[in-house]
Amino acid sequence: MRDVSFQLSFAATAGIVYLASPLRRWIIEGVAWLLRRDEVPRPLGTFFAEPLSVTLAAIVATEPLVALNFGRLSLVAVPANLLVVPAFPFILLSSLVAAIGGMVPHLHLAAAAPAYYLLSYWLIVAHRLASVPHAALSFGGYTSPWAATTYTAITLLAFFALRYARPGEAAPLAESRPMRHRALIAAVGVPALVLAVSVGVLLWPSPPARLRVTVLDVGQGDAILVRTPDGRDVLIDGGPGRAVLRGLGDALPWYDRAIELVVLTHPQADHLTGLLDVLDRYDVRCVLAGPGVQRSAAYRAWLDAVRSEGTPVETARQGMSIDLGRGARLDVLGPDDAEAADQQLNNTGAVVRVSWGGVRFLMTADIEAEAERALIADGVDLRADVLKVAHHGSATSSSRAFLDAVRPRLSVVSAGRDNRFSHPRPEVIARLEEYGPVLTTAADGAVRFETDGRTVWYEAGGGS
Repeated sequence: MRDVSFQLSFAATAGIVYLASPLRRWIIEGVAWLLRRDEVPRPLGTFFAEPLSVTLAAIVATEPLVALNFGRLSLVAVPANLLVVPAFPFILLSSLVAAIGGMVPHLHLAAAAPAYYLLSYWLIVAHRLASVPHAALSFGGYTSPWAATTYTAITLLAFFALRYARPGEAAPLAESRPMRHRALIAAVGVPALVLAVSVGVLLWPSPPARLRVTVLDVGQGDAILVRTPDGRDVLIDGGPGRAVLRGLGDALPWYDRAIELVVLTHPQADHLTGLLDVLDRYDVRCVLAGPGVQRSAAYRAWLDAVRSEGTPVETARQGMSIDLGRGARLDVLGPDDAEAADQQLNNTGAVVRVSWGGVRFLMTADIEAEAERALIADGVDLRADVLKVAHHGSATSSSRAFLDAVRPRLSVVSAGRDNRFSHPRPEVIARLEEYGPVLTTAADGAVRFETDGRTVWYEAGGGS
């Protein structure tokens, strides 16, 4: 009973059961009076009065709880529901088709497409209206006694309204034979149209080939998605939790459920934990793991998950190179044999560089100054256009000598907002800014890079 979600569900259900029907009749009578007609066109009842009455009933019943628990009052709930509720039958039907089609080999993508686009419509409406200035009214001081008083007033008003101002029979809804035919055509035609458009989208020619690198906003951790020019997906680390799934959902096409290569740079929780969910949700074809090992429950769970998935695993070693297609490559620059055996787990991290054409992206895991010196001493070519900064911008990394060897035109730091480590450190940011702009997921959200092999474009935003 103390659970807020239960309270909201109970209140909304009670409001709809007791208030929606009389509200619908009042709305239809009001429309008939305004139009000065004895009959109201059926679409006004189906697509206006019905969703409006359900929305108003739920709002009246739940707003005191929303105000009490969240200190907010939505000012866009009514238009949002008027736009979304009429689509519910199609959403439910398409979801049923997706559930059944998912069990049929080679049919799951086409079957899921209508549900995906209809649910996307729902989310877009919610997001756009929530972004409207003054979409919600915030206030404080609304306490439990105020909520109890509000509910008492609502109950009394509803009682007297239903007892003494009970709506009569609503004005009849006019429905001609052509209207019934149009309703039947809509019921069959809308899902068919959505399905046809979905198939067309799947078969539409691909845009010009580009390499895309997204530093996902996963909080205090690392997760980088590389999408190659021929559509292969490489995920470098998975962050500390399930946020990686949201990031992948935003960055990948809805129908892409395979990740060709997962790279675990080193087995610390802020790089590893999210990969457990990735293995569960996606078809992971191959794993490349840094040589570091750790005695932890998360690492044991990782080993068990990879083993049960049957995914082949290779250990990252300096000098390895993987062909990603169309000239794109992933090169393992470190660690060397000495750093692979380092007791400091950060220094065992796999340092990889993804390149296409003349553009290079360097991902440096959590290596510290000692590993940076080892790379320089090994004579590794570290030059890169974009640098994923080591160890979340810690003062233990990004030494002057290392940055001189890399000379990045752009740098990006993956770190959580208001993290307890004070990452990234101001002195590190100051050094990086001598080479070019610095972006951080803490301030900018997910950071997306795109290149045609000559020019690099980037945008930031949309993080959690």
